[in-house]
Formats: sequence, structure tokens, C-alpha cells
Amino acid sequence: MKLFKNQKLDEFLFFTSYVLFICMNIVHDSFLLNFIGITIFKAVILGCGLLLLVKESFSQTTPLKVINLILISLVCFLLMVKNSDGFYQLSISFTVLYIISARTIPFKKLLHVAFYAALVPLCIVILFSQTGIIKDYIAFDGGRNRHYLGFLYALYPSTVLFNAMGLKFVQGTNSKSDLLFWLLCIPVSYWIYQMTDSRTCFVMSLFIILLHFILSLNPSFLSGKMTKTVISLSLPIFCCISLFLTIHFDSSVRWQAWLNDKLANRLELGQQSLDTYGVKPFGQIIQWIGNGLNEFGEASDEVRNWVDCFYVKILQRYGSVFFAGWLFAMTSAMFRCSQKNMIRLLILCAIVAAHCMIDDLSLFMHFNSTWFLMGTILFNSKEKPSLSTLDSFQND
Repeated sequence: MKLFKNQKLDEFLFFTSYVLFICMNIVHDSFLLNFIGITIFKAVILGCGLLLLVKESFSQTTPLKVINLILISLVCFLLMVKNSDGFYQLSISFTVLYIISARTIPFKKLLHVAFYAALVPLCIVILFSQTGIIKDYIAFDGGRNRHYLGFLYALYPSTVLFNAMGLKFVQGTNSKSDLLFWLLCIPVSYWIYQMTDSRTCFVMSLFIILLHFILSLNPSFLSGKMTKTVISLSLPIFCCISLFLTIHFDSSVRWQAWLNDKLANRLELGQQSLDTYGVKPFGQIIQWIGNGLNEFGEASDEVRNWVDCFYVKILQRYGSVFFAGWLFAMTSAMFRCSQKNMIRLLILCAIVAAHCMIDDLSLFMHFNSTWFLMGTILFNSKEKPSLSTLDSFQND
């Protein structure tokens, strides 16, 4: 009985910390931050870390193999802390702590809570921006009007929405409420696209909606052994393609110049960053300047040198050692998903891996839960309940 109580308290502490962390980071990236202030934001994030420490005191005995993984992950955490320029960047390293702490949490519950932790604050921020409670900043970019919908950058609302959709996609449930959710996602995604001009996220949203209905009608779709192997290798494949195109970019080559233009100079900016700062084994602090607003809602007047490529960014910020370890760990997790026939999570990771070629928001857990979910696959100590094919969702 005592063990049962500890497990419940264990989950309560974790989910309280997780929900607060996700919600506060979404608030930080919106004009809601003006209501709470940066000091409260920092205090809550530190409180989230404290809750995880308290939660660990109630955890059961951890297998030696998992302890070794935890020690390696803590080294990665310290490396990420070392290369963080500011408290907000520091919060990225908390992803490692949540991966470790989630090892005792049932995967099904994790998906359920994570979905609402992403969706609810998104709806609140957008609602407040459209009712005038907070500012709906409008940027004029190349003849386009881009509404920020209460956030500090136009890409944020569509990215958070796609994250929520990804979590629902992995659940794979087909109740009437789920059908309503997916049908509503179509006009909502289109409206956000019209307001923010976030084209890539809109296409990804439609794609994942289509995949959901295909897999609901044909669960064995993309479940062939060779197909799953290729999907499991998608992360290193997209990573290598991205780095190759960036390193070998030549503006005098017509097709490369055309591609760079279509990608809003992403190849050129990535190459400039690599030439300027290089790559160090254990990373470095680099301050990139982008189009987003700061925490006070102000745009920067400095020259833009922002690197959108996720792979270039973590390679430079955290170093080649961390990068190689992260790539190996995530690829291993994808193969483990393949073995467990967790095809939906595998597909989601492949989609995110492709998106990482042109977008760096996947660094943040409130924008992308995929790395967090994949990390829990490696650590989770509840083999059968947590690493099942999630067929149990279908019977809920």
C-alpha cells in the first residue's frame, strides 16, 4: 500500500513540475510575460527543478544500466548549462532532467498530460491576443503581414499547435472527441497560417492529419521491416543532408543559390556561422540575432545572423561530443520504437527530423516534445506498460 502511495505521489510531483514548466515557457514566449515578470518566471522554473528533486526521493530502486545512462545524461546537462547564454537558454537543459525523471512515469499518462499542457496555454494566449488583453504584434515582412497572435514571434503559435497535434497523433485514439479535434485542426491550422504566414507548419499539420486518418484505417501502413528501418535512420540522414548542404553551399552554383533563396538565406547564414565560430568539442556561447521580439516585446536593430538549422545550432552551441552522443541516443531510441512497433512515434520523429533542417525551435521542449518522448523510451523502467505499441489507447 505504501509503495502504491509513493507511486501516485511520484507522478503528481512530476506532472506538477512538467505542466508548470511547459506553461511558463509558453508564457515566456508571449506578451503574457508582461503580467508575471521575468523574476516570477525564473522562480517558477527553479521551483520545477526542485519538484523533480523531491520526486526523485520517492522513486524506486533504479537498475544499474539506467543509473549509468543517468550519469551520462547529467554530464550532458552540465555541458548544456555551461553553454547557455541566459536563464531562458538554461531552461533548455531541463529537458535532460525531465527525461531522466520520466523513467518511472507511464507513457500513456505522459502523452495525455503533455497534450493538454501544450494546447491549453496556446488557446489562452491566442484568445487574449484576439480580445485585446495582450498585444497582437504585426510584422511587415517582404510585403507580408504576420500576426504574432500574442506571441513574440510569428512561428510560435503554429509550432506549439503542431506539437500538440503530434502528441495526439502518437496517442492514436479514435473516439468521437478525437475525431472532433482532428476536424477542428484543419480550419484552426488554416486560420493560424493566414494570420502568421507559417507555411511549413501548416503543411506539416495537414500532413500529420492525413497520416492519422490513414493509420486509423490501415494500422499496418508503413509497418514493413524495411520501411521502419529507413524511418529509424531518418534523423542521421536529414542531419547529414543538412550539414552537407550548409558546409558546401556555393552561391555561384545556380541550384544552390535558388535553394538558399527559397530557404530565406538559411544555407548562407548557417555557413557564415560555421566559418565565423567553428565547431568545438564541448561547445561555446554564441549570440545569434533573429527576427523575434525580446521579452519586452521589442525587435532587435542589430544585423540578423540567426541560424535556423537545428543541427548546425546544437553542433556549434553544445559541441561535437554532445552532438554525436545526442544523435546516437535518438537514433537508438528510434530503432527501439521500431522494435516495439511504435510506428506513430517513429513517424513523428522523422517529420520533426526533416523540419529541423530549416527550424531550430525543436531545441525547446514546449515547442517540440519529440526528443523528450524519445528520451523516455531509452530510460523508462516500466517496459511493458510504457513501451507497448499503445494499442491500449484504442480501447479507452
